[in-house]
Amino acid sequence: MAKRGPKPIPTSILKLRHSWRSKHRKDYEKAEIEEGRKPKMPNWLSSEAKSVWRQLVPKIAELGILNPVDQTIIAILCHDVAEYRAACETIQELKSPYISQPSGRVCRHPAYQLRDAAAERIRKLGGEVGLSPAARASLTIVPIEKKSEKTKFFKDA
Repeated sequence: MAKRGPKPIPTSILKLRHSWRSKHRKDYEKAEIEEGRKPKMPNWLSSEAKSVWRQLVPKIAELGILNPVDQTIIAILCHDVAEYRAACETIQELKSPYISQPSGRVCRHPAYQLRDAAAERIRKLGGEVGLSPAARASLTIVPIEKKSEKTKFFKDA
């Protein structure tokens, strides 16, 4: 049975929204200790998914909500984008969107179903990591400041 109510919003997103709830939040996310670090690219991704990773991760990191524990979600998203692209390429090569089966029945080419399913998964996962316009609209994007060696010793440096 599913849980009741909406999913809890990550504390890092609440902080970007300047929500009072971020200060009063219980320890829902122990992994937020590592804020600002990027996850490593998994080596099991296909070459197409790896190129998507290289494009996508820096953009998500700019939002300041990326964490190393998000590696699997981002990898799945990259895999889905690669699958979507492959289905689109297959569709472009087709002469007709329909195929005839040996029984004589005419149906839609399976590449269309793959494309639609991948697009739906991309939409859902993209919304969770801040890639949809609605998700970005609710965030106040604060650039991540790089700390120098002096900040270890001096506050104003």
